[in-house]
Amino acid sequence: SPTQVRRRRRVLLAFAGNLLLVGATSLALAVLGKSLLHAWLGKEVSGTASRVLLPVIVGSAMLGMNVTATYALFALGHVRIVTWVNLAGGAVMLVLMAYLTPRMGAYGLAMARISYGAVTLLLYWPLMRSLHQAPEASTAMAIKPAWEEL
Repeated sequence: SPTQVRRRRRVLLAFAGNLLLVGATSLALAVLGKSLLHAWLGKEVSGTASRVLLPVIVGSAMLGMNVTATYALFALGHVRIVTWVNLAGGAVMLVLMAYLTPRMGAYGLAMARISYGAVTLLLYWPLMRSLHQAPEASTAMAIKPAWEEL
């Protein structure tokens, strides 16, 4: 239907903008991060902090990329899916933190945080399913989609 085509186009446009923003900021941090840490924290502290910089950037980028899926699913009325996926991601992260921190220190914490971002990227699966099913087949439309009011 024309409404579904517009909906898919809007989500794709939001995804592209999000990818551009997250990609550009992540690249800038990857390139300039060590220099910024050095200027901000000094030589001694920045050496230790720079070891965890890449996993922190990757984890943050993954979390940043779930923004489109999260808000699109909210707009489609799929609040429970977003909630459960975020709870699952948090649980996986906490288990990995408990396991990795004693073995790897701050680096282990940063690596565990990546798992949260990876789990939340799974939100794109129900989003794609929702965007490609017939409008009357959706059972989660308890909330009127925001774009119907536009």
